[in-house]
Amino acid sequence: MERGQSALLLFALLTANVLTAAPLPSTCVRTQSSWSTTREYESKRFGNYLITSDNFNRTPGQITWASSELCWGAITNSTKELGGVGSYPHIVRGWVNSAGDMRALSSPGTADWTRRSGMGISVQSLSKARVHWKFAAPVTPGSRWMALIDVYFHTTPTPDAAEFPPGTDLMIDQSLMDQDIGEQTFYEAVASRSHPFVVTLGGLAYLGYVDQAGENAFHRPGGHTLHLFQAPTAYTRDAALNWGGTSATTDVAAIIRYFMQPNARDSAGQPLHFADGTIVSAPLITPNLFLTAINAGWEVDVGTEFSTSDFWVAVQDEPDGR
Repeated sequence: MERGQSALLLFALLTANVLTAAPLPSTCVRTQSSWSTTREYESKRFGNYLITSDNFNRTPGQITWASSELCWGAITNSTKELGGVGSYPHIVRGWVNSAGDMRALSSPGTADWTRRSGMGISVQSLSKARVHWKFAAPVTPGSRWMALIDVYFHTTPTPDAAEFPPGTDLMIDQSLMDQDIGEQTFYEAVASRSHPFVVTLGGLAYLGYVDQAGENAFHRPGGHTLHLFQAPTAYTRDAALNWGGTSATTDVAAIIRYFMQPNARDSAGQPLHFADGTIVSAPLITPNLFLTAINAGWEVDVGTEFSTSDFWVAVQDEPDGR
């Protein structure tokens, strides 16, 4: 049995009794007083958070809206396959690659918003980083989206807006609606070709891979793109298109500590491999890095209504919750 098949079999065994949760009913609704925008790039600040439309590839009819950092979402007219991600309406705490936002949020003449928002934390001194996200999203046949927690690392605690891509990118898919391409789904195929591994971190099981060729543009030379998919995945059931869960608390610090290890091992005690098959021996998150941003939102391809009804990020000595 090939290594990728072994990882997928182990993942199925670890999650065989876990069923994909149905979308939770939203307790958050858009009202007349909610902020909203139809622009491709526009943001709204709520305390340490920014809600941003990020309609970089023009998802049709997108309206991004927010009442608070706890209550926000997007409505689109995207009912047909776009052939790729159209937008990433999301919330972010920390660094953003918008020069206008960084100027407006930072002290004059500086790029200190990252630290002012409570981020810019050395990975060596990180004691806590937890993300809680509860949302509703379409799971009707033909829907395609990824609920992505995108975590950025730079080599400075206060990076300039132009420092994109980050040094290393940790992509955690809390949930997604995949696409059936025959005997596999799209991300089944991507993972199976990328020497996947299975690991449980912070009480949640993940399927992961490292530096898949199609994602290498998301990190700087010398860095890495680390991709994790929360269980259950399509590997656990036949014809399962909805992966992960719509409500979860992700222990980002536990994930970071795991990838800071040399010679990290998966749940079967086997060494991790890069997507090209070579063994990972050095730490994938290096001691010189700073945690600079935690983003959460939906990468939209097909889907018309998305809403968050609870969200928070807690770092260091901050309590869980709002």
